[in-house]
Amino acid sequence: MCHERVGMFLSFVLNNWGYLALLIIAAILIYASVVIVGGNEIALIERRWFGSKMPRACCGTCNEVGIQARTLGPGLHFLIPFIYKATKSVFIEILETRLA
Repeated sequence: MCHERVGMFLSFVLNNWGYLALLIIAAILIYASVVIVGGNEIALIERRWFGSKMPRACCGTCNEVGIQARTLGPGLHFLIPFIYKATKSVFIEILETRLA
């Protein structure tokens, strides 16, 4: 009985190996493209490929390769994994103090 189930499973895998490979690749791409930023974090975005060279500035605009001028706040974000890289850092809030 157990050997029959193993045989059925192996025949299913051999008959549908192409679909299973596509499913695995899609799962890896989705996992790599999701960025979850916590409530006390902020994420800096770096563009790796497919853009013009950044001039001598500290951060790039929308189509320049390098650290981008925009950041990601808390929440769930989707980025193209081969073009963008997100680096998360703890967000420190400096409160205003009263002088009296």
